[in-house]
Amino acid sequence: MAKTKGRPTKYKKEYCELLIKHMSQGLSFESFAAFVNVNPDTIYEWLKKNKEFKEAYVFAKIKCLFFWEKLGIAGAAGKVKCFNNATWIFNMKNRFLWRDRAELDHVSSDGSMTPEDNISDVQLIKIAKRLIEKEK
Repeated sequence: MAKTKGRPTKYKKEYCELLIKHMSQGLSFESFAAFVNVNPDTIYEWLKKNKEFKEAYVFAKIKCLFFWEKLGIAGAAGKVKCFNNATWIFNMKNRFLWRDRAELDHVSSDGSMTPEDNISDVQLIKIAKRLIEKEK
């Protein structure tokens, strides 16, 4: 008879539903480890080894996002007392990897053309024709 290595798992199927409920309240995946009294590494192992737990995790992440987006909408509408926009944005950036959009400055390498130049297609064609003529 083959011996199994390591401790028996503490994983239980009911953790799937508990995880969804936990994260639906805006709580993190990692804090679920404290809720079920295991090391955070353990719940990451459960993700690797239990398909149903991984599926529950994916759904729970969406529920968590839903919680925080609803809070942000209510806060922006003035329905949450002492709502702090900056804290909410910081939370969303860290928790859900939200990022500010970067504005790109499209300036030619020699600085001769900038977005403000607003050159029309007709003007661009004329410039292209002149350059072609110069090369002949």
